[in-house]
Parts: sequence; C-alpha cells; structure tokens
Amino acid sequence: MDLPTLFLLIIGIVGAFVIGAVFVTSLLNSRRSAAGLVAAGHAARVDDALLPLANLILYLGEQTDTRSLLRRAAEWLNQEGAIPLVVIYPYDSAAHELARPLCIGRDAPELVARYRMGIGIFGEVASTREPRFVDHISQEPRFGPTATGIEIAYLTPLYFGATLIGVLSVQSDQTDAFPAEQRKIMDRFASVIALQALVARRFTDSQQAIARFGRFQELSLRLVERLDTTELLQPIVDAAREMLDTQMSILLEVRDDDERLYPVAWAGISQQTAMMLESRFKEDLKGLVAWARKPARTPDLRTDQRTARASQAVVAGMISELAVPVLYGDKLYGTLAVETDVYRNFSDEEMNLLAALAAQAGIALRNAQLFEIVQLTNSQLEKAFSDLQISQAEIARAHVAEIKAYETELETARDIQTSLLPQEQPPVPQIQLAARNIPARHVSGDFYQYILLPDGKLGVAVGDVSGKGMPAALLMAVTTTTLRDELAQTPSSAGVLNELNGRLLARMKQTNMNSAMLMTIFDPSTNTVEVANAGMVQPYIRKLNTWESMSVGGYPLGASGRSNYTSKTDTLPPGAMLLFLSDGVIEAQNVTGEFYGFDRFEALLASFPLKLTPEQVVDAVLRAVDEHVGAEEQQDDITVVVMQATPVAVAAMAR
Repeated sequence: MDLPTLFLLIIGIVGAFVIGAVFVTSLLNSRRSAAGLVAAGHAARVDDALLPLANLILYLGEQTDTRSLLRRAAEWLNQEGAIPLVVIYPYDSAAHELARPLCIGRDAPELVARYRMGIGIFGEVASTREPRFVDHISQEPRFGPTATGIEIAYLTPLYFGATLIGVLSVQSDQTDAFPAEQRKIMDRFASVIALQALVARRFTDSQQAIARFGRFQELSLRLVERLDTTELLQPIVDAAREMLDTQMSILLEVRDDDERLYPVAWAGISQQTAMMLESRFKEDLKGLVAWARKPARTPDLRTDQRTARASQAVVAGMISELAVPVLYGDKLYGTLAVETDVYRNFSDEEMNLLAALAAQAGIALRNAQLFEIVQLTNSQLEKAFSDLQISQAEIARAHVAEIKAYETELETARDIQTSLLPQEQPPVPQIQLAARNIPARHVSGDFYQYILLPDGKLGVAVGDVSGKGMPAALLMAVTTTTLRDELAQTPSSAGVLNELNGRLLARMKQTNMNSAMLMTIFDPSTNTVEVANAGMVQPYIRKLNTWESMSVGGYPLGASGRSNYTSKTDTLPPGAMLLFLSDGVIEAQNVTGEFYGFDRFEALLASFPLKLTPEQVVDAVLRAVDEHVGAEEQQDDITVVVMQATPVAVAAMAR
C-alpha cells in the first residue's frame, strides 16, 4: 500500500467518526419525546430518548475490535434494557454468511453456528436487510434453537450505508413484548450499534493497513540492501498467509522455460504436501495463472471447472484459492497462491494485496538469479587466488587478476544495460531515429526506449535517473520495465507519466531518488507527435530551417504525488526533426567549471545544415560537447535522441 492510499484510509476513518456524530445527533433531536426501551414485555420508562441513546454510546466506549463492541452492545441491551436474551450474528464477508453468534442472557442455548445468506430467518433478515417480528417462535421451525420459555423475538439488521455488520435479535418470554413503536426504537439502536461497529472496523482496517505498509517497506528495503534475496522468499509467503488470514501459502517458480511450476517456499503445509502442488501450465489454477499471467480465484476448488488437477489441492484439505503471477517486467518467474480450508470469496482488495507481495517475490527471484552469476564468478576468483603460492609476486599478480575481474564484471554490467537499450530502428518507415548514450561511469542512469504499440504507433522515451553508477542503473532498469507495462495499458504520453509516477513514487521515496522522463508517442497515420515531459530538458523541434524549443514540462517522476502531467501535440512534416537530450549536455563543464549551456547549444543547432541526417546531428552535438569539456572528466551521463519524419510520410498523408 502506498502512502497516498494510507492517508485516504485514515481520512476515511475520521470521516466515519464525523458521520457517526452527525447521525447520532439527528437521532437524538428527532426522538426527544420517544418512549423508552422495551425489554421482556415491559417498557423501561425514560423521560427523554437522549438518555438511553447516550448511555449506549458511552457504554460502547472506544472499542476498536468489532466483535468486542457487538458483545458490549448485547450486554447493554440485556442489562440496561432487562431483555432476557440478546443474540447477535456478525456477518463474515469473506464467507458471505452469518457466523460465530454472540449470545447474552438467560440460559444461553446452543445456537446454529452459521447461516448462509437467505437461509433461515436470520439469513433472510441479513439478505433482505428488513426487520422481522416473530410472535410465536415455537411455531416457526426456521427460527432455530433458543432458550427455554422464549416465545417472542424481534430481528433487525445491523447495517450502515451499504455495509452489513450482522443481525441483532432481542428475545422475550412475554407475549406482549416489542410492540410496533418500541420496535422502531430498537431499529434506531441497531443503527447506532452498526455505525459504531463500522467505525471500529475502519479503525482496525487502518491499523492492519499501517502494519501491512510497514511490512512492505521492510521487505522492500531488505531487497534494496541485499543482493542475495533467496532467504526473503520465506518471509514473503509468511506475509501472504498472515496478511490474508489463510491456512497456507505457496510460491512456485518457473524454471528454464519448461512450463512447469516448482515449489520454492511455502507456509502452513509440510514439504511433502508442497511437493504435491508442483504442476504444469494450465494444469490447475496456479498453472492457469502462470500461463495467462493474470490473477485468478475460486471459492470452491471442488467444483471449479477451469483446471484438471484441482483435486491435488483438495487432497491437501484446501477449498478456496487465490493465485497471482510473479512477474518482473515482461518475464514470468512463477505463481504466488494462498488457500483456505473453508469456503471463502476472496475480494479485489485481497487480490491486490497478494499481487503486491508477488511483485516483491519477482524482485527477489530476479536478484537471486543475478546473484548466482556473481557468486559463481566470485567462487572462481577465490579458487584461483587460493591456488596461488604465498609470495609477493604472486599476490601482485592475483591483485591484478582481481582488478581485471572487477573491470570485467563492470563491463558485463555495462553490456547488460546496453542490451536493454534499442539495438535497431523500429519498423516504422515514416520516421528515422538516431540515439547515443554515454555514461559518466561504467553504467548509466540515462536511458532511451523505442516501444512499438499494437495500433502501429511508436512510443519514444528518454529518461534521466537522479544519481550515477549502479544505484541509478538499477532504478533505470525498474523504470524502463514499468514503462513498457504502462504504455501497453495507457497509450497516452501524459497518462503514462501519471501512471508511472503513481507506481514508482513509494520506491523512489524510499531510496531518495527520482527520474526525469520525456514521453513521446508518434502516430504514423497522421504524422503527429504527442509529447509529455517530467523534468527533462525541453525538446527542440525543427520544421523549416529554424529550431525552437517545445514548451512542455513537469516535475520528475517520484518528486511529488500530486503531479498531473499534460501533453502537447504537433505535426512533423517530411524532413522535420525532433531532438531530445539529457541535462548532461547542457551541464557539461570544462576545466574552469564553465557549463556548455543553452546559448552554445542553441547556437550549435542554428548552425546545422538542413541536409544533416539524425545520425549526423547526434555526432555533431556530442563532438561539440567533447570539445568544450576538453581534458576535464565527464561529470554526468549524456543522452541525445533525434527523430526525423521521412519522405514516406508524404505518401502516407496523401493517401
């Protein structure tokens, strides 16, 4: 859960308290001449309705546990109202039924443990949310067991707004108990109890949300701090089982693209049971989730028709299941699932929670695979070093070997990062692209991406992650992966930036980093570009023979949770150019500390002949910056991207 969502939840709780105060005040003002509370057929006389309502609210106090609050309400009705028997069935939203009844009063009987919605009188009241007066319990077989001598009952639903809390039943052995006027008063008491219970539930939800947020933050920080994250898989499945209150949880990994799922971590079951749940794609619900890369859930595995091996989970004693894919970017790493041994309808909120944990698992599995490569290299170096004789010359040679190995690892990291950048022109004949990325160190925080969309449009992104070196490179990899995912769902430059800012805000705040990004979507059918900017240098456009900057901007991603990015649209006639650059160009310094600056850069653009190709423009910009810097070390990553409308666009526009 991110911070904005947490703040909204807390605000909602405060709002519930305010609504409750207004609601109770309205009840009190409207009932100043009402009759008193009725119990066991006798009216408990009061001079004013203020007294019983106020006493009830004070008695309920500041309970933050819903069940404890309902028990106190039943005790108050029994003691203060002298009602012989009070029964409350709380509503279990997960199982969609009334369960674990509370019974306060004389000779408390053995009640029905649970009612399905619509079943029995209690289930009917919960389903219809309409009160029910039963004047002869012994003649109503659907009422269920009650205490000896009890003959009359009034049932009223406990609900507020669209939220059902449960069903309240007051029962008496007096045949004239609960006349119409006093049933109305009981309905008002039920509304107050429901409201107080709802506030208590919201408070409990907020505490759980805060605890979950802390758990997510702890896991995320541990992932950032450590490379070997295989030991974090068990805490992730433990968290899934605990936060979703299920009997078991399991993480299954896809290996070597063989479309099989292998258990790697589990909670609530034995290793033998976990091994039973190994499966193939489409073979059961977990395999179906891995194949489709989409979450799925079922309240009853015994009757689910989507899988062929649901019986394996049933043999393990499970009935309901929720499963989500474990992804890192576009790569599937496995499936995370939770199961219960009772019938349960998993909610959208629970699905989102499990998906958030699956994202943590994806990071852990990805880092674990990368770390295996590093461990293998390190073990080889250690073996080579241990084989050397202890001598000064051999130590020196070993030291040189270590340096070379380190440089090789850095070069490997650079090669991996370079492989994430586009290696060839996108298949869009209406546009020609040229780009160059020069890191200040072995790895870069700058990046650019060409992303071909299903409708034929082309997304071009240029970004600059704050900082340099490996931390910036890691955040760059996360940002580009998330970018591709969002662009597939939100084919709008400004919309993509808004979605990226929301998804990356919490992670960037944890690492005190942010990322500038310029997002452009080119439509070859109209030869137009839609440009949105999140903190990058404003792009430059040349249509005839004049270069001009496009006035479009915004905060970097991760800088603010309130950013609302907008875009500008322009047409690229044949021959027109659009140039993007990172601030490493403008802020390049020479030996005297003088910046290259906008004036020099814009003068350079004005000097370019019209016949220059995009590749020649990129070369000319980098050459000019290099001449300005001279012998001074490069301080920041540099990225330049140029796109030009080709003559093919003429034919396209003519058609």
